[in-house]
Amino acid sequence: ACEGALPERNWATQTAKAHFGKGVVLDTLTYWAVVGINGLDVLKDLFGRILLARSTADEIGQLHEDDDLVPETEHSGSAYFHKGQFHFDEFTPGRAKQLADAIAMREDAMQTDCNVVPVHAPDDIDPRLLETIRHGALDPIFVAREHGMLLVTDDKRYRNWAGGLKVRAVWLQAIFLAAKESGRLDDKVYARLVGQL
Repeated sequence: ACEGALPERNWATQTAKAHFGKGVVLDTLTYWAVVGINGLDVLKDLFGRILLARSTADEIGQLHEDDDLVPETEHSGSAYFHKGQFHFDEFTPGRAKQLADAIAMREDAMQTDCNVVPVHAPDDIDPRLLETIRHGALDPIFVAREHGMLLVTDDKRYRNWAGGLKVRAVWLQAIFLAAKESGRLDDKVYARLVGQL
């Protein structure tokens, strides 16, 4: 998530504090993670609005296309070689249900706790960049820029891209630390959230 240097962490926590009450934008990976650790309510309390790019909602919705991965009469999974042995990690109906439940949990949270917004690429973006990068990959950055909000992403390289496009970005642990330092999150909740990242 970060290099771990004190100046980087201090900058991130101060940036998070400066954006409390001003809304945040989450990328897909970070949205998936924060819902999974039951931390979305903390972000909502700290920042108010939580925005997701339309493409993030679409990515989560497309995961349903894999719902039929485990028909009742077939087996599926991953085969791999580790320490001189072949292994097969079976994708059972039970695991398929867990995945379907996880997807549903994220879709429900999208409806109740987030605003899904359309994406408009800024006029100053080189069109060649948009042609070469995966469709929707920069959408959370564009949403944060358009709405003047902080981007939250646990992907350091993505934060670097955001910075290059004049968007401030921090990671979840830095936000939770900022909340703890501000007295808005107690030590126990902080430890639970960070321990699950």
